[in-house]
Amino acid sequence: MFCMNCGKEVPEGAKFCMNCGADMAMVPKSEAKDANEAMQNNAPAETSSPELQAQPAPEPQPTPAPQPAPQPAPQPQAVPVQDGAKKEKKKGKANILVIIGIIAAVLVVVIILAVVLGEGKQLNDADAAPVTTTAVSGYNAFSGEDLNISFLYPSSAQIRDNGAKGVYVYTGGNQGVPYIQIETEGKVSTDSYFKKYAKSLKAQYDDAEIGDINEVKIVDKTLYMQRASVFTDGADQVIDRYIEQYKNKTIIYTVKSFSEASEEMALKAIVESLRPSAKAYSALVSTSSGGWGQDTTSGSDDSESTESTEDVYVPTIPSDDTTGDGSEGGDETGDLGDFDDTQGGGNGDYPGQGSGDYKEFYASDYSWGFMADASIIANSAVEDDGIRIYPKGKSDKEASIFVKKNNFADQGVTTADAFISAYSQQLAEQGAQTQPLEFQGNNFKFSGVLGANNTQTYGIIVWACSDNDGNVYSVYYECSNQDLALYNEIASGILLSFIVVQ
Repeated sequence: MFCMNCGKEVPEGAKFCMNCGADMAMVPKSEAKDANEAMQNNAPAETSSPELQAQPAPEPQPTPAPQPAPQPAPQPQAVPVQDGAKKEKKKGKANILVIIGIIAAVLVVVIILAVVLGEGKQLNDADAAPVTTTAVSGYNAFSGEDLNISFLYPSSAQIRDNGAKGVYVYTGGNQGVPYIQIETEGKVSTDSYFKKYAKSLKAQYDDAEIGDINEVKIVDKTLYMQRASVFTDGADQVIDRYIEQYKNKTIIYTVKSFSEASEEMALKAIVESLRPSAKAYSALVSTSSGGWGQDTTSGSDDSESTESTEDVYVPTIPSDDTTGDGSEGGDETGDLGDFDDTQGGGNGDYPGQGSGDYKEFYASDYSWGFMADASIIANSAVEDDGIRIYPKGKSDKEASIFVKKNNFADQGVTTADAFISAYSQQLAEQGAQTQPLEFQGNNFKFSGVLGANNTQTYGIIVWACSDNDGNVYSVYYECSNQDLALYNEIASGILLSFIVVQ
C-alpha cells in the first residue's frame, strides 16, 4: 500500500508512514484502496538490482499537497450586448454629435459676426444730420444730383462738381492742394475697401507711408479713416481717406493737404451737415456761389502796360477778302459781338449745341487741366507744350482751341494782364480791331482780347490767367463769326473749370 500524504509505499497494516509519519488510519479504506491502485499503476517497475535492494529506506520527506491538474485556457466567447448597453452606446454617440453641432454653430456665429462687422461696422442714420433752411453765415450749400448728396461748405472755398465722379471742395480758395474730395459708392466691406485703397496708394506713390485704420467720431457720425504720407510735386503731403457708411451707400472723403488736421474744421462742417439726399438743402442752393452757373463780367477798358513780348506768337489776322477772289467780303455775315456777361459762362445762354457731358483734360505733366463739353468736341490732342481741342466738324490744326502754359518771366511778363496787354498791342499793329475781355472762372479770373478784321467776320480770341509762380496759361482760338457760338461754348467750359496743381 502507499502513503496518501507522501505517496511512498508502506507495509500492509502499517499504522504510520515510515517516510513522512502520516497516520494511515485516518484515510478511509475505500479512498486508500483507490489511491493505492492508482499509485501502483503509476509506480516504476521493480528492478532486481542487488544494489537497490540493499539500500536502506530514505528518510521520510514532507510531500507537497497534490495540485489540481491544469485546465486548458478558456477560448474567448462573444458576449451578447444587452439592450441597456446598446442604449448607452447610442446616447454617447448622440452627445458627441451635439457637442460637434454646438462647436459648428459657434464657428458660424463668429464668421457671420466677422462678415457683418467687416461689411458695415457701425452704420450711420441717413436722417441724423441736422438740416437748416436758413442761410448759415460763412457757409454755402451744395446739392449734387449725380451723387445724390447735400452738404454745407465754407464760403471761402471753391467748389467743382464733376458729376458722378465726385465733387471737389478747394479750401485754399484756388484749385489745388489743399482740397476735400467727396465721392459715393454702394455698400462696401471696410477692411476690404481699405486694403484695396492701400494697394492703389502704393502703386501711385512708391514711398507712401500708410497708417492703420482708425474709427473717428464726428458729432454723431462714425467714420473710418486711414492716413498716408507721400512726397509728390516737390513737397510732403498728407492724404486722409475717410468712409462714412449707410445701409446701402458709402460716402468717401479724400482730404489732401500739406499738414495733418489742417482741413479739420472744413471737413467737420461738411461731414456734420452731409445728407445722402440731393434735396436736403434745396432751399439754400440757389443762394450759394460756385458751380457751373457763374456769369462772366466784361467791359474792363483798363489794360496794364508792360514790357514788350516779342517772342509771343501772334497770328496774322485774315484780310477782309473772305470770298477768296480778292474782293472784300463785306459785313453781311454780321458782327462777332462781345464775349460778355450777356452770353454767360456755360450756363445755357449759348445756342445749346452741347449736352453738358463734360470731359476732363490734363497736361502731359498733370500740372494743370480743365473740362470741356465732349458732345461738341470732335477730337483732342495732348502735346508737349499744350492741349488742342478740335470743335465738332473741325479737323485742321489752325481750327483748334489751343490751351498752353507759357513762361515769359525773362521778358518781365508774369501776369495775365501783362500778357494780354502785349498781345493786344501786337494785334492792333496788324490792323485788327481789338476789344478787351474779362471772364471770372471758378478758380481763376481770365483777362482776354478779341481781335477782329475790319468787317468783323473773322477774329482771334485769346484768354489768359496766371499762377503764383509767374506762369501764364493762355487759351487761343480763331474762327469765323458763323462758328463763334460753338467756340465760345467750348471755351466757357475750359475757363470755368481751369485748374493748376501747385
